Parts: sequence; structure tokens; C-alpha cells
Amino acid sequence: MRRLALLAVLLSGAMSLCQAQAPDLNGTWKLNVASSLLAGDHASPDYVLLVTLRLQGGSLSVTTDGKNPGEGVFGLPASKSEMELPIDGKTHDVTHPGFLPGMPPSHVAVSAEWQGSTLSISERGASFGGVSSTRRRYFLSGDKSQLIELIESHSTFGDAEQRMVFDKQ
Repeated sequence: MRRLALLAVLLSGAMSLCQAQAPDLNGTWKLNVASSLLAGDHASPDYVLLVTLRLQGGSLSVTTDGKNPGEGVFGLPASKSEMELPIDGKTHDVTHPGFLPGMPPSHVAVSAEWQGSTLSISERGASFGGVSSTRRRYFLSGDKSQLIELIESHSTFGDAEQRMVFDKQ
């Protein structure tokens, strides 16, 4: 009986440690263009991208606000968008705004889950160019002052990888 009780306490402690790995990504983060790898995108000097993450009760809210993207930034947001999603590893239907102004919104199958201290978000859907898939991974730098977003995307137009570095605001 004592061994069973000890095993229960150890398992409870191990579960607490696993849950404690989820870092605090909450807050508003500003893109550090100089530290980021934007693949083929070329941001204008006055480009500003703010990402606000709110993690609460197993749910994620992401607000993206891009300003002054310029003509050379194809595919980065030119306006404000919001997404809410449970972090449960299950696939959910999410509506994304149109890729470019005037385009209709699209429905995307999205799942989010913690993989250690990394928040992984997978998206799959159809856009104006056909089927596309994107995997985003969010984690903090060693000193927790920067949010790193690794993006791997695949579509009819090709494959791309980005490493976006955000400074805490």
C-alpha cells in the first residue's frame, strides 16, 4: 500500500513538472526584422508587426497587427487578424481572413499542442493557390526576452521557412 501511495505521489510530481514546462508566452511581441529570417520577403524599413499571445485555461488567442508592410512583403499581414484555439492537440475549423485585401476568408483545419516548452500549431487548408499546410512553433529565447516563431509552409507555389524573432513589449 505504501509503495502504491509513493508511486502516486511520484507520478503526480512528474505530471506537475511536465505541465510546468509550458513557458509564459503571454504578452505583446514586436518583430525584430534585423534578427529574423523572412525567407523571400523583404520588409520595408517602417514595417511593424505586433503579435499578442494570450494563453488562458488551455486556450490560445493570437492577435496579429501588421503596419506598413510595403509592396515587397508578400504574404505578411497588412491588417489586424485574430484567432482563438484550444491547445488540446485536436483539429478545429478556424476561419482565416483573406490572403490579400478583398479576398474571401478561408477555412483552415488547425491544431495546437505543447511539445515540451514549444507551442506547436499545425494548419492545413485550401487557398487561392490550392492546398497549403503550415507548421508554426513558438518558444522563448534562453533569457526569455524574445519570442521565436519558426514557420514551415508548403503550398502549390513552393516551400518556405521563416524564423521570426520578436522582442517583448
